[in-house]
This record gives sequence, C-alpha cells and structure tokens, in this order.
Amino acid sequence: MPGWSSKTENQGFDALGKGQAALGLSVVCAAGAAGLAGADAFFATAFLPGAAFLAGAAFFADAAFLAGAAFFAGAAFFAGAAFLAGAAFFAGAAFLAGAAFFAGAAFFAAGFFAVAITISLINLQRALYADLFGKKRSMWLGWFPAT
Repeated sequence: MPGWSSKTENQGFDALGKGQAALGLSVVCAAGAAGLAGADAFFATAFLPGAAFLAGAAFFADAAFLAGAAFFAGAAFFAGAAFLAGAAFFAGAAFLAGAAFFAGAAFFAAGFFAVAITISLINLQRALYADLFGKKRSMWLGWFPAT
C-alpha cells in the first residue's frame, strides 16, 4: 500500500511499552491541575470582588429595607393616630348631636306636656265651676247644648 510501511519506524516517539502512557497521563493530569489552579485563581480573584459587591449590596439593601420599614411603620402610626383622632372627633360629634337631639326632644316633650296639663287644668276648672251652678259639661266638648 502506498504510504504504509510494514516495518516499525521511529517517528520521534519512544517505542511502545516504555511508560509513555503513564507519562502522558501524568502530563495531562499536571496540565489539568495547572489549568484548574489557574482557573481557581482566576475565579477566586473574580469571586472575592463579587462577594464583596454582594455583601455591600446586601448591606445597602438591608439598610434600605430597614429605612423603608421604619418609614412605613411611622406612616402607619401617623395614619392610625389620624384615624383614631378622626374617629374620636366623629364619636364626640355624634354624641353631642345625639345629646342635643335628646335635649331638644325632652324640651319639646316637656313643653307639650306643660301645655296639655295647662289645658286639662283649665277644663277641669271649668267643669268644677259648671258643677257649682248645676250645668252639665264635658271636659273635652265644652258645654252640652241641651243645658
């Protein structure tokens, strides 16, 4: 066959069976270890600033969260205080309105009953006066027409 030789030719490598496979494996492993060490060093130098950045970002995020939480707590407190003040105001206003209504109703009822009692006493006086003179009288209708 063209390009093929039946005799073993030295092509720059030692003959097989002299530990070349182990040597090659150790070279590959050493190169891999060196590559891993280099990658580790590279990623470590990239990791440390990233970790510092993330730590700083976490600190600022935490500080911003605490500031926001304090703000919302204060806002909730003032909203609650304003609500309670408004509720107390409206409760007081409703109480005063109810008190004024009942005071007015009591005044109106007292005036009504005073007038009704006065009219009843006047009619009683007329009925007693009519009884003295022998006339029949109804307290509500006045003098009977037949008398």
